[in-house]
Amino acid sequence: MSGNNWKQRTQCSAINCNNYQCTSNELAFHRFPKDPERSARWVQNLRNASLAGISSQRLNQNYRVCSAHFHPSQFKRPSDVHAGLNWNAVPTMVNAPNPPPPPLDIEHKRKPPKTRQELPPKKRQQSHATGPFFEKHSLPDEDAVAGSSSPPPSTDNKAVAGPLLPPPPPLQPDLTDLTKKLYKQIRSLKSQICKLKAKVRNLTRQKTSKLDVKHELKRLLPAKSYAFFSTQLRMCQRKANGFRWTAQDKAFFLSLLHASPKCYRLLCRVFSMPSVRTLQKVIKSPGFKQSILSTD
Repeated sequence: MSGNNWKQRTQCSAINCNNYQCTSNELAFHRFPKDPERSARWVQNLRNASLAGISSQRLNQNYRVCSAHFHPSQFKRPSDVHAGLNWNAVPTMVNAPNPPPPPLDIEHKRKPPKTRQELPPKKRQQSHATGPFFEKHSLPDEDAVAGSSSPPPSTDNKAVAGPLLPPPPPLQPDLTDLTKKLYKQIRSLKSQICKLKAKVRNLTRQKTSKLDVKHELKRLLPAKSYAFFSTQLRMCQRKANGFRWTAQDKAFFLSLLHASPKCYRLLCRVFSMPSVRTLQKVIKSPGFKQSILSTD
């Protein structure tokens, strides 16, 4: 089915909704989630009995829900329905006798502010009359005006200020830019450590698997076949300039070159084998024995 025909036949899957994708340009049509649990919750909230029994994979491929059934808080940008849905978005605005409940973030309300406890009027006046200005220009006591011989009132700060209040809790220091930068570096280093550990685990598994394969092939293959296989396995992990051939490898490849030079050059294109020039140097070197050219 072409894209235009698919758009013309796409209708919203919610109950009592007649929105089509070809006629509703201001609306966005969203796929069903692939997760079976979330897909079942969508089907339950849409109140459409015809969707029951359809697999989540088929719903994701062939069915759509328009953006009119999602609360603005369910979008990545509440003012733009084409910006996409959040990962946990659920359709809740359905025209049905028993509509689903609204999202949890809408039901959450702010706590009422705490009521402040006011001090009694006498203590409040005493708490305001503190400081050197009030101590210097304080009014005389009633007993001093009456001419009594009682001693003057004490100017102790504790007596004037009233009962001592508990000290305020220490304020936590704000994180500076340097501290925030260090925290970001720590997080990035931790993620790098996790990636390196996973890489080490994969390499360990590969190494153990290679050892098992070599052990099994050594039991099944002949000696020369196993020597050729182990050489290819060792050289496939190196570059062309880093090849190092043992005396046993050179003797084996010399016997192949002596048997058929044309076939040897053809095999060099497929396998990791020393060049003809390298083997010619071995032949010209002192101490070379003709017996290694035998293929037995």
